Amino acid sequence: MEEAPRQHPVEPTIRAAIGDEVDRALKKLGAEMPRNAGDEPADLYDALRKHGAKSELLGIIRHWRDKGDAEWALNELRRWNTRDPRKSSDADWSSGAPFRSLD
Repeated sequence: MEEAPRQHPVEPTIRAAIGDEVDRALKKLGAEMPRNAGDEPADLYDALRKHGAKSELLGIIRHWRDKGDAEWALNELRRWNTRDPRKSSDADWSSGAPFRSLD
């Protein structure tokens, strides 16, 4: 029997703020337009991965999905967005390294 997807109640304002920070991150990763997807962790993970995000950003979304800590995820996304993308582990991370998918 398959396990149901984890659902954690998140205030709509925090969920919207996380979506806004993901959009900022996508822009830093070179996306020409904001994501056109839902605001569930799996949707945000897929959008970031599609645009080349690697370990750090994907890990933030995974942590939110696994632990349900939306405030932590929002703060970490804000922190990531204030950094120079050339110095981010997402810019330097090898695309051949393994990662844990949300699938």
